[in-house]
Amino acid sequence: MLLKLIERLMGGNKHERDVKRLTPIMEEVNRYAEMFQNLSDDDLKAKTVEFKSRIKESVGEIQEQIRGFKDQLTEVSLSESFDVESVRQDIERLEDQEKQQIEDVLQEILPEAFATVKETCRRLLGKTWKVVGHDVVWDMVPFDVQIIGAIV
Repeated sequence: MLLKLIERLMGGNKHERDVKRLTPIMEEVNRYAEMFQNLSDDDLKAKTVEFKSRIKESVGEIQEQIRGFKDQLTEVSLSESFDVESVRQDIERLEDQEKQQIEDVLQEILPEAFATVKETCRRLLGKTWKVVGHDVVWDMVPFDVQIIGAIV
């Protein structure tokens, strides 16, 4: 009884809070999935290339800077006075920035990416493949709760 009261005061249990927090993202996934129904199969396939391109574009400058520092490390002669540790720290800092930038872009494209998966699954309904010598029929489009679980 006390546990239920505490849960209500805190806005529900963790599961309920997570679902509440992720519902707007799921609604966005469904909006994209509905729009993607109008795409051709080739345009839907091209979404993956688009996502990769957006990630690569977002970190291109950082990767150039990292390459520049790494080139400095390989080109430096031992006789030169050169602060190798400082350059290594710069590389580490830039690699951390790169990871954060990739994370930011992944969060940005997440609704579109999951919508692409959902629409692809819808288009595959009823298709059959041979898997280890057996026919397997595709019969699944992910439910919203499954996508929320994947997001988590």
